[in-house]
Amino acid sequence: MEKGQCKLCLKDNVELLTKSHIIPKFLFEDMKDDYNSFLQIDLDNYVKGRRQHIKNQRDSFHESGILCVNCDGKIIKEYEDYLKLTFHSTSKPVSRPYFIDGIQSSKGFSILKIDNLDYRLYKLGFLSILWRASISSLPFFKSIDLGPHSEVIRKMILNGDALQENNYPFITSIFNRVNDDFQIVLPITKFKLMNYVHYRIIINGLDVIFMIGSKNLELASVLYDFVPNNSGKMNVIMHKKYYAKNMMLSFVSKTNISRPKY
Repeated sequence: MEKGQCKLCLKDNVELLTKSHIIPKFLFEDMKDDYNSFLQIDLDNYVKGRRQHIKNQRDSFHESGILCVNCDGKIIKEYEDYLKLTFHSTSKPVSRPYFIDGIQSSKGFSILKIDNLDYRLYKLGFLSILWRASISSLPFFKSIDLGPHSEVIRKMILNGDALQENNYPFITSIFNRVNDDFQIVLPITKFKLMNYVHYRIIINGLDVIFMIGSKNLELASVLYDFVPNNSGKMNVIMHKKYYAKNMMLSFVSKTNISRPKY
């Protein structure tokens, strides 16, 4: 291991890991094919009529020399373990979030409900992914620039402080795992809405939209139920059939035609 400054705790001359994952490794577990690879879209290499922007990636995104052993192995691990507990089954006798019956929408999507959700661990788990992506030098994450918010989020992750619900909220959606091609990784997109910068991460059936702004977002009652909050309950959107497949095709062809709206 090399020694240097950890980007999370900012301690100098500490041992830094040679392989810190930007996106949790467990998210890739059921994505890989018989050749131990998964599909990744790289729009920078797009040439009309060719396929070099479609990559078969063997390893999940990781980087060396950014986090120390303690920050990666204890602080980040606690958040990642909780996210895995939320979306993957387990036989361990532990208290965990669980999904309850949803409501079918007339527009083709469903609203699922999560109960027994730990606000702090869930929120910091996903914010830690966004923050790690923002400090990464990997080209796949180059669209992310948190500016002064990077330091605020770093302290939140380090100190285990999720702040209030309207500080850096995000909406979680999932793809239909029965009627859709959910095992995809799409380029992180950035857009502006309501004076807030939004970042959207789509990976292996999860679709997370972060809201980043200098002022705390005023959460309407209808939006409050869809972001992590202290009630222990949260609504999750399940996209309509073939939503992911249509989105995947739009990225592969690099066209805005039929691209699903945010």
